[in-house]
Amino acid sequence: MHELDWMIYQGADVPEPWEIRLTAWEDEGQIMADAHIRADWLTGELFIRDTGMEDASYWIDTIDSALTPYGHPLNDRDRELLEQTLEDVKERFLVED
Repeated sequence: MHELDWMIYQGADVPEPWEIRLTAWEDEGQIMADAHIRADWLTGELFIRDTGMEDASYWIDTIDSALTPYGHPLNDRDRELLEQTLEDVKERFLVED
């Protein structure tokens, strides 16, 4: 099984930034991903497992729903960053197939 690891960093100008380690793989023609979210304001890591990436808005909303209870919802810039990252990951899978 082919996997890609990708790091996503929230902007350096954010006072309490998060980072996401995205591990993506293709399963029966669908790109799936695990997301490990780390931040200083978390006492550990948040794990979001086996989430389909085909619907970018669903995947981004899943990340947002994990961060919002901690008082760190995604803003428009965060959403754009995640959307661009998903496009880049999907493109890598297309190139490497």
